[in-house]
Amino acid sequence: MLEDLKVHDRLRVFFRRLRHRGYSSEALLPIFQKAVDNAKKYLRTSPESRLAAKRAKAEESKRRVFLHLPYHPNDPPSSTVQRLWCEHMLHPIGLTPLNHVENDCNERIPID
Repeated sequence: MLEDLKVHDRLRVFFRRLRHRGYSSEALLPIFQKAVDNAKKYLRTSPESRLAAKRAKAEESKRRVFLHLPYHPNDPPSSTVQRLWCEHMLHPIGLTPLNHVENDCNERIPID
């Protein structure tokens, strides 16, 4: 019960700080509600289910590629970068898709 009050107080302080930085209540409330719902759902799951989900996420992360670019205001939007990545790297026309390319051990690169 005491821990619930601490969490509630911290959320209230965080919400207030965001409001002071210019975010509207209308924009913040749905995000906070979704976060609270997600936290409650997580707390209702068993430790075994949590561990299984954590392992599944870890396995999925092995199959991801992250492209980090320094920010520049004149850069194209991320959707354009993602589209170009798919067209030219992941599924190039007339060439082997990236997830079918083999490494030096003749094993496919595990990218979805």
